[in-house]
Amino acid sequence: MHSLTPCSVTKQFRAPATTSKGFHTGVLPARILRLVSGIAHLPRFPPRRPFSWLRHVMASAAFPSPPDHTTRIPLEPSAAPGPRGPRPFFDVRLEIGPVEVATGAASTDAEVVEDVEERCQDVGNIVLMEHINLEVPDLEVARLFYGEGLGLTADPGTTGTQRGGYHVMWYNIGKQQFHIARGPAAQVLPPGSVVGLVMPNVGAMAERLEGIRRLLGDVSLTYARGDTLEVVDPYGNTFVVHASLPHFPGRQGIAYVQLPCFRGTAHQIAGFYAARMGARCRVSAPAPTSSPAGSGAEAGGTRHDGGGTRGSTSGAPVRAEVVVGPGQRLVFVEQGQLGPRSDKTVASLFGGWHLAMYVADFSTTFRAIHHPDRPPFNEHPYRDTYSNVRDALRNHQFRFQDIISTEQGEGQEEDGVLLYRISHEVRSLHHPLYGRPLYGRETGFV
Repeated sequence: MHSLTPCSVTKQFRAPATTSKGFHTGVLPARILRLVSGIAHLPRFPPRRPFSWLRHVMASAAFPSPPDHTTRIPLEPSAAPGPRGPRPFFDVRLEIGPVEVATGAASTDAEVVEDVEERCQDVGNIVLMEHINLEVPDLEVARLFYGEGLGLTADPGTTGTQRGGYHVMWYNIGKQQFHIARGPAAQVLPPGSVVGLVMPNVGAMAERLEGIRRLLGDVSLTYARGDTLEVVDPYGNTFVVHASLPHFPGRQGIAYVQLPCFRGTAHQIAGFYAARMGARCRVSAPAPTSSPAGSGAEAGGTRHDGGGTRGSTSGAPVRAEVVVGPGQRLVFVEQGQLGPRSDKTVASLFGGWHLAMYVADFSTTFRAIHHPDRPPFNEHPYRDTYSNVRDALRNHQFRFQDIISTEQGEGQEEDGVLLYRISHEVRSLHHPLYGRPLYGRETGFV
């Protein structure tokens, strides 16, 4: 067995100060020493590829290592002026076109179909929406609905301590999960919201849900069309179950979350996710020049014809689609019945639930979202509190909840008006749970 002590091959090359010819050899040429040192520090095991050791040695001899004067890039938001100001924003352009993912309908426009087909596998900085977290007052009711009715599998690979307590259950659905925790009251998504699921056997699910309706009572089932089932849970959350959806990979999963938003805000919500999270976003109608969201013209909802607000020329509500993973979407639909937008009305829509997503560029996302003069969001019951980006890196995640207006090129140092509120759990790809195989009764490990 080889010794683990450092090798000292270079000691054998010490020579007299001069030779008989007077040539100075007190120190061998630097390149030769580096060549010998490279050979001495070769791996103890055979290389995977023939002669890979030779490339290593020649590289070390030809290109000496620079002095170790490493300059660390500061992790805190810098106040130094730059082309984009002290807070980096992602340079992502909004796409304009029909947003139909939540309905499953197919467009008849050949150009739109071609564009969608070409980009169907593109994702942005958000690479996966991993779970939706909801609180319920009774875990047994949740078990009957999610486990027995929907047919999801309680995660067998975690303990209560790993899940955050014995009052928390995780239910697997493909590569995603529902995290259900016991709380004082049920957390309900805003009225008109829809969680879109992909489950292959919709008929069998309908039979299971019919069986547990006698136990749960407040569960409604409606066949929207064909193999699409609309289900309302005992607390009022609506799920639309599809046998399949175009461009959604896998047999099971959470495909989309559709949420109502205030009139005149869909375009700016998409702009937030594009600029501050680097997400691919698509809006059903272009944004005309108008007063900012929340002003009298838009907040009152008096116009919806595209001539003064962000409206649709067809009269349909404006929809913004945020790509949050392969085949996954976060869809915002403007609803006039919500009334004028204000901080109070935005807060009234938020029920405390949260969703978790993974991003590729974690540090830039952190800087783009956080205002340097405002404290981070720690008003939650979880252990991953933080005060700066180093804490977030140690936790492999951070949280935020306010979606605010973003106008690139000006006012980047100031936060705009409050557009929407969702509690986000933003994780890096170094998170220990990223890519963990999830087991399902019908799918096995995914």
